[in-house]
Amino acid sequence: YKFGLVKKKLVLDASPQLFRLIGFYLAEGSCNGGRTVHFDFNSSEIETLVADCNNLLERFFGKRGSLRKNGNNGVRLTVNSAVAEDFFSQFGKGAPNKWMPDWVFFAEHDKILQVLKGEWQGDGCKVKQPRQKYFNMSTTSKVLAFQLQQLLAKVGIVATIEKEEQKNR
Repeated sequence: YKFGLVKKKLVLDASPQLFRLIGFYLAEGSCNGGRTVHFDFNSSEIETLVADCNNLLERFFGKRGSLRKNGNNGVRLTVNSAVAEDFFSQFGKGAPNKWMPDWVFFAEHDKILQVLKGEWQGDGCKVKQPRQKYFNMSTTSKVLAFQLQQLLAKVGIVATIEKEEQKNR
């Protein structure tokens, strides 16, 4: 301890479950440089994705998040932990700035599948049109979009990227 600063080495079990939590952060997470990490989900996902994310937060960071209403159909899972915030900030702060560092991008096959699972559960959907059926993942980060395309290729899935310009953005 020196002048209010503490340096601590964070050691986490690099299990597939940690990689699923990373996928949740890439899809639903945010942090802003303080001591808080937020995960925003739909209110219909409280008993499934929110519970899974909260259990993973407790497993890896020793703290459960608190749940609050977020808009009409959303819930925000908030964990107050400087350690968790420091860990997740390496994946980018703000949706357009999300990305995967090399240690995640070049992980083993089972871990890559868990990153994709977390990302899919957070930002994915099935699209069914009369002559087309496909899976879709959405992100505002160009870097993350290309990284996800490459991860999907690593596991044998051909993916394309479509850019959509939204008004007032």
